[in-house]
Amino acid sequence: MKSTRYNLAILLVLGALSAAPASAQNGDALLGRIRARYTGLRSLQAEFTQSMTNAYGGREQFSGTLLTQGNAYRVEAGQQRFVTDGRTTWLHDLTKNQVVVNRYVEDATAFSPQSFLTRYTSRYRVTRVASSGSGAARTYTLTLVPRSNAEMFDQVLLTMRDRDNTVTDLQMRDVNGTQIRYSLRNVRFNPAVPAGSFAYRIPRGAEVVDLRS
Repeated sequence: MKSTRYNLAILLVLGALSAAPASAQNGDALLGRIRARYTGLRSLQAEFTQSMTNAYGGREQFSGTLLTQGNAYRVEAGQQRFVTDGRTTWLHDLTKNQVVVNRYVEDATAFSPQSFLTRYTSRYRVTRVASSGSGAARTYTLTLVPRSNAEMFDQVLLTMRDRDNTVTDLQMRDVNGTQIRYSLRNVRFNPAVPAGSFAYRIPRGAEVVDLRS
């Protein structure tokens, strides 16, 4: 179950970047712009591509859509649906027609852009900034390292659009050498959220595995 949630956690940096060391003030200012963009965010919708590479060279990749609102989110990727309302989680494997139900637990591996970009980034410091493009196409990629050895990720890269401070790519490397990459496309801030988006309706005939007891 944890590895499945890990696959839904945050992740991808694309393209060649011109790298240059950044002053702490410049890096902190960019990080502050990101936090300001995501603080107070009511909802977010996007398409994504996720890849994960472990220390032994094993690699997984898939694409899908996500909708998030605070601690509630809905991720649809291939034959999997992962939904939580902030209290209960539902993981539906369509190939097995099996739904695993569990209690929601907030942690660093759960996909929550708002939580990471507003709270967790304060636990990291910027060591490097790389820029790419110009004008409306300019982006910055920030390299972050943890302020404490207790953090799960020993390196994080955030790519943001300069024109609107939107994070489009995220790469994280954990202490075991696993690299998780995410690319976000067609990002929409504060879209209307249809009623019932985060309460999963279990299909008739599906096998239910309830882990809450």
